[in-house]
Amino acid sequence: MVHRRRFITGSTAAVFLASCRARPETNVITIGGVLPLTGDAAPFGINASKGASLAIDEFNNSANSTKYKWLVEDSAGKPLEAVSAARKLLDIDGAKCLIGGVTSSVTHALIPIVTASKTPLLSPSASDPALSGASAYFARVWPSDVFEAEELAAFSKSTGFKKIAAVYINDDYGNGMIGAFEQSGEQEGITKIPYEPTNSDFRTTIQRISDGDFSAIFLVAFPEKAKLFINQMIEAKLELPILATATIEDPLVLQTSMTNEMLFFSSPRQADQGNNIKDNFVKFYTEKYGEEPGVLSDTGYDCAKLIVENYKVNNGLGTIKSILSQNDYQGASGSMSFKPNGDVKKKYDMRTIKNGNFTWVN
Repeated sequence: MVHRRRFITGSTAAVFLASCRARPETNVITIGGVLPLTGDAAPFGINASKGASLAIDEFNNSANSTKYKWLVEDSAGKPLEAVSAARKLLDIDGAKCLIGGVTSSVTHALIPIVTASKTPLLSPSASDPALSGASAYFARVWPSDVFEAEELAAFSKSTGFKKIAAVYINDDYGNGMIGAFEQSGEQEGITKIPYEPTNSDFRTTIQRISDGDFSAIFLVAFPEKAKLFINQMIEAKLELPILATATIEDPLVLQTSMTNEMLFFSSPRQADQGNNIKDNFVKFYTEKYGEEPGVLSDTGYDCAKLIVENYKVNNGLGTIKSILSQNDYQGASGSMSFKPNGDVKKKYDMRTIKNGNFTWVN
């Protein structure tokens, strides 16, 4: 009798679970994030995830019958873990679109998966030129290194920087950026000084630069390492202008005592004048999280916003084609237009630090 009751109870539970699976939330669409929540790249994955979550909340709170759910898995910034995270999101959680990865190496690992499953993939930051046209299901809202490097090289030439010490992270992003800068620049010479992602002391590098005959530093670093480098440079009383990439535009860098207009970096122009998308994004992000947006907060937001505004039910290629058709799209990270190969075009200009704030050079 006890066994029979157990059998009935188990059967009933099985039927109940099966009925639940048979009746999913038909108007709720899952967007999956394959982002680093741990590891060296965690601050950027967390920022992108917060931005994406904000965009989905905004859409869900508006008068739309279709609702979206944001579900993020930790890639730890590693290709193999990213593949496992993507498989889980697609096969178990039923995600219809993916946002990721933060780094180009992770994004490369995701390309075969989304191509085979016909799943749209948007990256908030992968910049390797080799990703151009990598898949019909892939697009990115961060421009290829080539575009940013061209802007930096043009500024360097116009400013008269000739002999440059290039201090850059020894990974796919750092090597890709320095390669593009070398090809685009017209400096007399570039001395390459790579550092490992785990590096926590730049004093030897700074002394090497002090002993050399350099007119500027080209720094390719994420905010925490950029802050460390700048602080140790100030400590050593080394006064050289710094060129940097858009990854440096983070509140952490403002915590340094960098001299006015000695740090210059490329950054996408914000939304057209009079367009309050960027201002509203900053306002609502700060209200929700109690902090200002950091690097990739805005591009994570734009990835999710593009998906929810262009999603085509059960047609991954339709979704990505709709996104790629956007021209002069006004996002939190600036005005953007897409190319058929999945690349984004953004107008870059130069920014600097003045009186403790980021400001446009012109």
